[in-house]
Amino acid sequence: MTKEMLSPINNQKNTSLQTVRVKNSTYYYNKQLLRTGAFADCTVTCRGRSWPAHRNVLSPRCDFFKCCFDGRFTEGQTRVIVMEDDDPVAVDGMLFYLYTLDYPVELYQRLLGTETSSGSDSGIEDEETTGQDAKVYWSFDLSMYTIADKYGLTELREMAENALLGKADLAGKEQQLLTNMDGFVALLEDLYGLGETSDQMSQLRTQIVSSTCEAITHHVRDQRISTLISDVPEFAVDLVEAIGKKRDERRMVQREEDKRQEAARVRICHVPMNEESDWED
Repeated sequence: MTKEMLSPINNQKNTSLQTVRVKNSTYYYNKQLLRTGAFADCTVTCRGRSWPAHRNVLSPRCDFFKCCFDGRFTEGQTRVIVMEDDDPVAVDGMLFYLYTLDYPVELYQRLLGTETSSGSDSGIEDEETTGQDAKVYWSFDLSMYTIADKYGLTELREMAENALLGKADLAGKEQQLLTNMDGFVALLEDLYGLGETSDQMSQLRTQIVSSTCEAITHHVRDQRISTLISDVPEFAVDLVEAIGKKRDERRMVQREEDKRQEAARVRICHVPMNEESDWED
């Protein structure tokens, strides 16, 4: 046995490689289980759609399903979970997450007609938006956030939040917002039309408006934006507050810069001078 084989670094690399292989094989296996429905022992239904599923996958990863399959409930006997109050696309994405523990990028690409033959898992923020359905561009991530928030799937909610905030940062650029204006307005209508929301959802709403407030003001004469401001007072209030905070931030930055420059001028004026060197000069 060589020293290299005994090296802790090499052992660590081998362990990491094994972990990656296990994760990849588990991801592929579970995704195939969801796609094929092989060995399914329960069914999830939503507005005319149904998914053959597996209790041993759903129950450990979601308390909602764990409670449903408890023997005290009807679902525990029928093994059919009815989710009529949810969006079928969101249910589809949630099931993908529960099986793979990954964000359902493939479903998003399929909805936009941009799925590659290799089933690429590239980041959502990198998708080209030209010619795509602007509403799907925004609504998919919001639907994933909403269902994750509803069923207590913290990691999925964070994934959806990152996707939404990434797009909001892009929308903060005037031209990008103009390209996706219809979808963005629909997103805001959905966000502010949810009624009573969780603290996390309220915070997300504030962050999105904060990221896009300056770009929104450039399009305030746009009929879609002006209508939203007049019809949704909560949005108007959040927009004004976000603009005010941005203005205060700029003023604070400017004050700090002014202080820095003033301190630099003071240092220059009070530099002690060597009299001998002055006379010599």
